[in-house]
Amino acid sequence: MKKKMSIAVVLIVAMLVTGCASGDEGKSGPLGTEPTVINLGESNSVDYEKVKSTNLSDDAQKELTVRKYAEGAYVFTDDGKHYLAVFAGERNTGGYGIEIIEIILTNANLTASVEMMEPDPDMMVTEALTYPMDLVELKNIESIDNLTVSLELEGGGVSHINDDQTDEGHYISPTTDCAIGEIITVGDIVDFENQYIHIISGDLVEVFRYDVNQEREFYLGQSVQLIKGEKDNYLEPYLVEDFSVRHTNMGHLIDSVSGQVTEITDETITILSEEKEMSFIFYETSLVSVGDQVEAHYMNFGENSENSILALYREASKMEMIVREVHRTQKGELMLYTSGVESENVDYHVLIGGGTVVELNYSEIQPGDSIIVYADIILESYPAQVQANRVIQ
Repeated sequence: MKKKMSIAVVLIVAMLVTGCASGDEGKSGPLGTEPTVINLGESNSVDYEKVKSTNLSDDAQKELTVRKYAEGAYVFTDDGKHYLAVFAGERNTGGYGIEIIEIILTNANLTASVEMMEPDPDMMVTEALTYPMDLVELKNIESIDNLTVSLELEGGGVSHINDDQTDEGHYISPTTDCAIGEIITVGDIVDFENQYIHIISGDLVEVFRYDVNQEREFYLGQSVQLIKGEKDNYLEPYLVEDFSVRHTNMGHLIDSVSGQVTEITDETITILSEEKEMSFIFYETSLVSVGDQVEAHYMNFGENSENSILALYREASKMEMIVREVHRTQKGELMLYTSGVESENVDYHVLIGGGTVVELNYSEIQPGDSIIVYADIILESYPAQVQANRVIQ
């Protein structure tokens, strides 16, 4: 599924670790810290633990966003903990990756052995710019002051990790290195293919063997964790506790604002909220009109960058419903038979497809639950067929 790209060189990054530059000696900002590295003069293996950037402070996340465009490394402190981030730079598609294999500390230099991955030619990837990064917490280092970083790329030559393919030609990710009961991956289901499950994690779609008898228990788009079994890998639902904080597949924070559309051009839209007027890059302006009340979900790529709309929901397309029945289509999509909040009749069939933003846990939805559905398309039929853009529980 992946290729190991190896270059027999050492990239000396030599980045001083002062996340937030300051002229005040002895003070620490959100990304900076104070004094001494332990055991200088000896070579020591550094314990580390992989973490998600979403667990960091907003300041730390913004700093990583600024640095992700170039290959390199960055060591910093956030909330009293020390971290190392390594970057593969900008890539034209998904499927690329970088992973820390080992970290050695010698004479105030941190050497991180990393492995670079690239997609196989026939691999299904996202057609968008990506910025691979690996992030770990450094466990047995007291301080990172004046520490430099070296990146050492593992191996030599290019090789396939696994050349096994499904009948449809998709490469199968190996799980032989995983222990029984270990979580192999966490992500969203994008396809069922006989005894194989396609799961997207970050920007990478991977294919795994799994217990096909579970297929009817899960839905396309559902967040799951795949676990190594004694015989077959098996799925368990991954439950999201808080849908108010959302990120893109690449880990970028998604912000939101509600208000009235005041201006539309060919490439921008302006929204007046209670706090201020904001302009956004948005090309699908035919979806809305001046005067519409909307909720805009957007992201910003850093200081001096423009806000870009990811999704726009019209207040007029919002419907409150009661779930009457829960169904699964032949393709594996979630279909909810619903009615209006004051009706016992089944009035709508709400299809939750691949493009639906879902703010609920699939495994927890039950008849009698209240949901909010945003839909710009309702087919004229009975019951009415609703193609949902967003569903909230």
